[in-house]
Amino acid sequence: MGTFSPIVLTVTNNNGIFINNATSDFYNPPTNIEGTFYYFVEITNSIPDNGDGGYKTVTIKSEVAILTVDSQIHAQIPTITSQPTSATVIFSKPHNLTTVANVSDGGILTYRWFSNNNASNIGGNEIVNATSATFSPPTGIAGTYYYFVEVTNSITDNGDGGNKTATRRSNVITLTVNPQVHAQMPNITTQPVSATITVNNSLNLSVSASRSDGGTLIYQWYSNTSESNSGGSIITGATSSSYSLPTGTAGTYYYFVEVKNTISDNGDGGIKSASIRSNAVTIIINQNPLASDFIIGNLNQTVGNVTAVTITPKAGKTNGTITVLYNGSTALPSTAGTYTVTFNVAASTGWNAVNGLAGGTLTVASLSTIIINLVDMNEWDLAQQTAQVQPNTNRLFSVTGNYSTYKWYLDGVLVSSSSTYTFNQPVNTYQLVVVVTNSNGESRSGRCWITVSAN
Repeated sequence: MGTFSPIVLTVTNNNGIFINNATSDFYNPPTNIEGTFYYFVEITNSIPDNGDGGYKTVTIKSEVAILTVDSQIHAQIPTITSQPTSATVIFSKPHNLTTVANVSDGGILTYRWFSNNNASNIGGNEIVNATSATFSPPTGIAGTYYYFVEVTNSITDNGDGGNKTATRRSNVITLTVNPQVHAQMPNITTQPVSATITVNNSLNLSVSASRSDGGTLIYQWYSNTSESNSGGSIITGATSSSYSLPTGTAGTYYYFVEVKNTISDNGDGGIKSASIRSNAVTIIINQNPLASDFIIGNLNQTVGNVTAVTITPKAGKTNGTITVLYNGSTALPSTAGTYTVTFNVAASTGWNAVNGLAGGTLTVASLSTIIINLVDMNEWDLAQQTAQVQPNTNRLFSVTGNYSTYKWYLDGVLVSSSSTYTFNQPVNTYQLVVVVTNSNGESRSGRCWITVSAN
């Protein structure tokens, strides 16, 4: 039996090219170059040469085999069709960064987001768990931040040695997180001013304030019990930059205004209103005194016993310095006659200064009769006058007018029920009281302190 000797050849122009060392019945062609290659094998049968001149070898060629070597399959680099975009955001407000990418090789896209310390997509720090096409960066700290995303395409590894992953990084974006916006404290440029006025005169308190953040200024006026802008009571409806205060009652009053600046709430958690209080002001409302605000006594007197006309504020009226004038002079009359009494009221708490109030007519009689002034019983505390007489000398006391009954009391003891009383006592001080009643049963009284002195 002969011996088979296969020889593998590649085909070029229908001719074979011997492949070195390809002499077995199988052959592993190279596949590291892509393309189409053609192979056949030549098989030779050889027998021993016995010298008879016959053909000792015979050769046959196989069919041509076509070998196509495909190129390596590499993952496609992703195409980013929508880049993430830079933005300026409100403090603590959620914000999403998004990218859109695709491939046509059927690969799987994965994402990794990075932060960086500059506007570059080189380097960077991978953000843990930021592995989707959308990333919500933190916005709780104001500042400028830089982000980008890396998109990776992965295909199945078929063992051909190709690159089975391909990566592309997006553009870097700048994210600016604005700081919290707080309302600006208003600036009071003109404070309200203290004032002194007269009852029922109008007075407006006003304030001027400014701010530069575009907020809205609102006002609230307060009253207080002292010159302080702490505490206080809200004045209903007093919500403008000026306040027309009530002036119908004399007294001392205290006011201040609170100015509040309010801005729109953008949801960043900032303080959206800020307030400031003005200085407290003191408003003094004085009254113009009238003659009717006073009780006037000692208008009927006797020569030698003339005492000053008494002018006393009625209950609830304010005391003040009062100057009495007799026919325009402050000197007490010393002779009989009729005198026009006027009086001046000096300025004091609750009063304005007023001159020339009418005090009535003072009658100084030349008789020895001393007239006791009568007042209504509810003004008893104001029923008092004084007289000086000689010891053990008759002095007649009387009242003006006619009454149904008369009661005279000396130091609390009833001494007469006549219309007059004759006084005659030794040196001492006495209180003489007279109580009269008219036909209607209405009572009036008068009181006189009598000093009996030899001087």
